[in-house]
Amino acid sequence: MILHWPSTHFKPEEQLLGILFDGGIMTREQIAGVSDFSLRKVRYCRDRARRLSGERPTQRFIVAGGRKNGVAYALTRSGMRYVYEMLGYENQRIQVVPEGQVVHYLGINNILLRAVEVFGREDIEWLSTRELAEELELRRRLQGKKDIYRGRAIRPDASIRIGTQDPVWVEYDNNTESTAKLERKFTAYWHLRQELGTNMRTVLWVTATERRRNYLERVYQAIAKIHGWDNSMQHQFFIEGDDTQWLKTIQSEFVNKKNQRGNN
Repeated sequence: MILHWPSTHFKPEEQLLGILFDGGIMTREQIAGVSDFSLRKVRYCRDRARRLSGERPTQRFIVAGGRKNGVAYALTRSGMRYVYEMLGYENQRIQVVPEGQVVHYLGINNILLRAVEVFGREDIEWLSTRELAEELELRRRLQGKKDIYRGRAIRPDASIRIGTQDPVWVEYDNNTESTAKLERKFTAYWHLRQELGTNMRTVLWVTATERRRNYLERVYQAIAKIHGWDNSMQHQFFIEGDDTQWLKTIQSEFVNKKNQRGNN
């Protein structure tokens, strides 16, 4: 619900904590982009948030970038506990995001930010990896199923839906996963495809370079050939920026099909 926090009844400083709760690790610019807060308001809310409890609710990470380093923010254990209490969760295991995941989270949130710039906040439904895990677990319980894959269950990095089209699952790759780890991830997605059937979503992979994009695609095609997978599971691979253009394309196709059905 990262895009919906600014419209909730919570105080602006509590909304900021909620945005970080769903976004994991974010720069001020990312927070402003998904919330429509000004950079000044982000700073003001962060200062005000310190008064919500006796402990510091946010922490800072230095982000290396060209001539000047940037700053990113995340919740502390105290901040996580505060948001859980805001949402009415009880006896939740408190787990803060690791500092080693800064680049990964910023990459995921940049995908969302680019989409917001193109489609606007009102037309986007974005779910975090935590929300997706809860959704998949609820679907299994409703269907009376357990995870049929005995390996670690896959958790997409996010999900994005533009308008009323089908959601797309998002994976951000920052060139740290080996071939073996990629095979485990693709295999977990295949087993999830067997479990969900027609409810399986297209997986949108986004990475930083063309070379890495080509590598991911080659690895997937090789693994699919080795295991004899059919084409029923769709993985799309893009470099940063091209993902938004692809989302625009499928949104246009969806609208055209909808209009054609309406004219028949």
